[in-house]
Amino acid sequence: MSTPVLAQIGREVLALPFGQCYVMAGFTVATAFGVPVLILLPAGALVFGAWPGSAYALFGVMGGAVVTWAVGRYVAAGVVERLLASRMVLLQRHLRRRGVLTIALIRLVPVAPFLMINLVAGALRVRLSAYVVGTFLGLLPATVGVSALIRILGMHPLQMQTAALIFGSLAVMCLTGWRWLGRHRSTRSKRAPRTDVQG
Repeated sequence: MSTPVLAQIGREVLALPFGQCYVMAGFTVATAFGVPVLILLPAGALVFGAWPGSAYALFGVMGGAVVTWAVGRYVAAGVVERLLASRMVLLQRHLRRRGVLTIALIRLVPVAPFLMINLVAGALRVRLSAYVVGTFLGLLPATVGVSALIRILGMHPLQMQTAALIFGSLAVMCLTGWRWLGRHRSTRSKRAPRTDVQG
């Protein structure tokens, strides 16, 4: 299906009563069922327009993130912790800090699938306010980047330079996030007490 056809469908959906609510609810459901964010954000921009569509996708994804956090927190906490006890040690270590910055960096530099992070955050009882703010801040750069990318065609040189600056900034943020996570992990490893028994 071509992009103009998708855009026409998007306009028709938005023209419905409460159309915007339906769109965001659709993104919420898709997120809750594990559709990757890197698919949902471009889809929003392509179908509903670069800037408004990305916003619909962002808030829909945020809704799905809260829903799956609640599942991890209130429904399946024990199951999640047992399943991830041996496979997601690094993710659990960072999420236990429960800060806005930590959540934002994990979203910005994904160390695990989006749905998995949501469930683990809920199971580890990460505070909802920090979780929501950190998730929003972590998703915002990708949302802006996707929207800018969709609009790149047809830009004049100054706009192209602005887009390049945006993507360069995103790359620097990702690199900084990876270094921060790596440094924190190595620091924690050095501080861990030795359990060797001398014979």
